[in-house]
Amino acid sequence: MGRKAKLKHQRHHSQSPKPKPESGPLETTDFVQEIQQQGYQLKQSKTAPEIPQNQIKPQL
Repeated sequence: MGRKAKLKHQRHHSQSPKPKPESGPLETTDFVQEIQQQGYQLKQSKTAPEIPQNQIKPQL
């Protein structure tokens, strides 16, 4: 076997399917707590500024 063939063979055998540990359904509060630890505040939302309805004429 050549060098590339050996590497290909090793990679193929090392990628055996590993069973994932089954965990219960994630709590919805886990996401919120994680976001709050990063510094985000979900209760205080900032609204977009109001768009003026009238047209502003440029001054010449």
